[in-house]
Amino acid sequence: MLGRQYDSVVDYTGSLEVGSQWGTFYGAHPGDLDNMNNSNRMNNAIKFTSANYASFTFGVMYSLGGKAGQFNRNQIWSVGAGYSRGPLVLGAGYLNVKDPNFSFFGNTPSSSATASNMTASRVYSGFASAHTQQVISAGGAYTFGAATVGVTHIATRSSRTSARA
Repeated sequence: MLGRQYDSVVDYTGSLEVGSQWGTFYGAHPGDLDNMNNSNRMNNAIKFTSANYASFTFGVMYSLGGKAGQFNRNQIWSVGAGYSRGPLVLGAGYLNVKDPNFSFFGNTPSSSATASNMTASRVYSGFASAHTQQVISAGGAYTFGAATVGVTHIATRSSRTSARA
């Protein structure tokens, strides 16, 4: 698939998270920093989703940075995998965002090209100066008759400077 896409964290663990099931945006993390409530889609994305292989699927997504000749500037990439067979559903995803102020949170027509796009919430405004943001998610659910029990873990981290070798 090409164009404006959701990342692999959303695709493989989003449906297991309480905000996507019954909690609406009240069940999502403040500011939807991890995108589990589907607030952000990636521009200029190239996405592959596998066929179902014995209940196992996987996918990758790469979003071009939007600057000609500078492919890694503002780039976003993610990978994920899922397993669904009978009453058991498992999913995991990873998201890596360079310059999240512009590439992730600044992807709307009203976004600023030079200032913080994250002023709506003090919870995540610190991510405006981050060089890289990473989201790791994993979840699972098991259905017992009419009841479903599940757990989801999401970790979000940012770094202010790039790692140099």
